[in-house]
Amino acid sequence: MKKLLYLFFVLLLFSCRKEVGEKYYIFTLNFSNGNVITRQVRIYEKPKNYKNVPYGFPNKIQMSQNKDVLFISWFNDSFFNLIKDGDNLVGASFFTLNLEGICSSAKGTISFNGGYSQKFRIYEVKNGTFEFDWINAEDYGQTDQTLTGTWTLKRD
Repeated sequence: MKKLLYLFFVLLLFSCRKEVGEKYYIFTLNFSNGNVITRQVRIYEKPKNYKNVPYGFPNKIQMSQNKDVLFISWFNDSFFNLIKDGDNLVGASFFTLNLEGICSSAKGTISFNGGYSQKFRIYEVKNGTFEFDWINAEDYGQTDQTLTGTWTLKRD
């Protein structure tokens, strides 16, 4: 009987897995001028020490203290946060974007707002809105302007 109990505990021990907490999502920006930018991003869904995080990204993510914040890695070289505000995800960050046919390095601030649904730790945004304040447009022969559009977020 003792051997059976030990065997049970050994099987239980080896069957337990640690959840990663770092999940890939598809993040899409649909500009009103027709440009579409789709990227695979990483969302860090649980508090823990993460390995191989982008430069400047916090190694230890204290989501237990920030349970209403999603930490998102964009292009492996930058990150931004989306904050839960009621039924919306809102956020703002400084971005450099490739606008096809217009500019390969558009710099500016981008702000997000979008209603989200959440099932367990899986987040989804179907029709959020964003504004990108393009601050270096003069370098490309245009006036500084605000580009608008919609954004989506879905688990990959």
